[in-house]
Amino acid sequence: MRFIVRTSELVKVVQSLSSVVPSKTTLEILNNILFVLEGNMLKLTATDTEIFQTFNLEVDGVESGAMTVPAKILSSFLREINDEVITFNATGVRISLETKHGKFQISGEGAENFPLNPEVENEVRLEIEPETFKKAVDKVSFAVSTDTLRHALRGVFVEVSPEGVNFVATDGTKLSKYLAKDAKFAGEKSVILPLKALTAILRTMEISESSEFYIAKHHLIWKSENSELYSRIIEEQYPDYKRVIPNDNDKKLTVNVTELASSLRRILILSNSETHQVRMDLTENTLQVITEDAQMGSYGQETIDCNYTNEEMEIGFNATLLLDTLKRIDTLNVTLNLKHPTGAVLLEPENNDEAKDKFLMIAMPIRISSD
Repeated sequence: MRFIVRTSELVKVVQSLSSVVPSKTTLEILNNILFVLEGNMLKLTATDTEIFQTFNLEVDGVESGAMTVPAKILSSFLREINDEVITFNATGVRISLETKHGKFQISGEGAENFPLNPEVENEVRLEIEPETFKKAVDKVSFAVSTDTLRHALRGVFVEVSPEGVNFVATDGTKLSKYLAKDAKFAGEKSVILPLKALTAILRTMEISESSEFYIAKHHLIWKSENSELYSRIIEEQYPDYKRVIPNDNDKKLTVNVTELASSLRRILILSNSETHQVRMDLTENTLQVITEDAQMGSYGQETIDCNYTNEEMEIGFNATLLLDTLKRIDTLNVTLNLKHPTGAVLLEPENNDEAKDKFLMIAMPIRISSD
């Protein structure tokens, strides 16, 4: 196999595919990217056996063939080369890379043992604008669980509703829900999509001009003009997340997002390094953010103007968790809907009911303790 290509074109594809390559595997060939050259079309594939992604790249083909190439070595090497022409030549398991400045050689592996793409039938299109998809995944992905024992929570729950399509994620301490009102899906009413697949799609969308989304019985499929991704869905029962969304939180705190986030970042430095506990003291139109770590002898307190006219309340939060939620608010102010110091807190951006799409988050408070 032999072809010529600009490094700037190849490196974008290799870096995108590298997000699919597993970080740990007992199957060595999965550490490689499959290169298949037919004429002037180079097809590259990466997989971890759960996700398959392919990318078609036009090159100057000299000799057709197939070879698998170590993803990590190739990606690192290409990043260190300026934008120039590179000649790729594979003979047996030896791969030579030649630029105008030098010659380099690495070892590859034959293509015969590389896993085949899955056969997918009865795919149904998820009709959603690419920008809406990006925004939905960005708003909820931070709440996906990393607990390997709670497999259902390690993905984003996509659910058809009368209002549109919901994107939901939760890890038990926080929940995020984004309603894409203009999205449509005529297939199954709900599916759990792996976060790794969604992240790989978002990365490839940055270098693609078009996007189409499909869901089959066992797979998520994403297609663009030059790339395709197939991922197994998570076939588990997602918990009834609606039960934890409060509908009777009648105490509203509205505060500037930037001011609250800045205060929390300063206070966090002085908080307990394990609990990150902060206390929020609410009085009329005044919010105090307080932390104290008796072991370290540290203390911090700031006062912020806000809109709050209900009874006085003290409520505790993990400052890191609260900051994670505030990062997803892109309006000037945020509203925290409260009930009592131990009840779930519902966070919404400003004018949420009037927005094109609807977005909310849940943050669980923590019991205030003496550090």
